[in-house]
Amino acid sequence: MGVHAAYKADIKSTDRVAILGAGPIGLLTLIAVKAKGVTDIVVTDVLDYSLDVAKEMGASNVINIKDNANWIQEAKLTLDKGGSFDKVFITAGVPGIINDSLNLLRKGGRVVTVAMFHGQQSVDIEQLQQNEKEIVGCMTYNRPDTEEALEIIAKGELDVEKVISHKLPYQQADKGFTIVNKKQDNSVKVLVSFE
Repeated sequence: MGVHAAYKADIKSTDRVAILGAGPIGLLTLIAVKAKGVTDIVVTDVLDYSLDVAKEMGASNVINIKDNANWIQEAKLTLDKGGSFDKVFITAGVPGIINDSLNLLRKGGRVVTVAMFHGQQSVDIEQLQQNEKEIVGCMTYNRPDTEEALEIIAKGELDVEKVISHKLPYQQADKGFTIVNKKQDNSVKVLVSFE
């Protein structure tokens, strides 16, 4: 999914990128963006342990946005000389995140929606139109994306294993679902093994 999102964003190595959400989708997007040579990457989330993983995986800055009314300004201040982001990836489908992403974005920049959304999202159409910003949808992946993801893994330059927080035998699949659902034990990605 992350490779396809980077493709939809038309990522350049010089882009300044924000990833809104440090769950498995956000972390895999981080890997894909780093594989394109991007070094200026801010990741946001509400869970410190997920942000710790993002930092370990190469995010230049992480911000916990829980109870942080000024996180958008804080994110912009992480950029060299301030400013706004070229690309923003939405990897958490929470209310208000579309407009938050537009507030992070430079004129002419692009938002890629990767998260699954439930229900309606409002869009500040004036900001979108007046600043010629783009919102692009992204859903799943295709064969070339899978091949590129496998190449990234094979190179071994980026530690994709950090996304996996738990490996359980299939007999404990129910425990795995509970861990993920209740965000227990610092879970990020829980795998079930059939070995």
